[in-house]
Amino acid sequence: MRRTGLVLGLLVALVMMPTRLMAQSIDEFDQQATAAVSAGNYVEFEAIIRKAIQLYPNEARFYSGLGFALQLTEKLEEAMAAYRKAIALDPKFAPAYSNLGL
Repeated sequence: MRRTGLVLGLLVALVMMPTRLMAQSIDEFDQQATAAVSAGNYVEFEAIIRKAIQLYPNEARFYSGLGFALQLTEKLEEAMAAYRKAIALDPKFAPAYSNLGL
């Protein structure tokens, strides 16, 4: 009985824990995205970036990364929208301006 209470308590603690604490860090997403691009796996790169945006919706770098992923797969209108979102989030984020210009 005591053990069941402990296990139940741990499960409740995990459920109540904020999602962000259990999520990947920004650096982990950066590493995974870099590895996917280096391997030429642009579909995986886009998936990684989209997951990062779900967890960190206010990070301009991820919207810029999404723009780059879309640009690599020639989805240019969507890429431009992603770069513009990055700029809206952080008007000083130079890579988004540079890539939008390209």
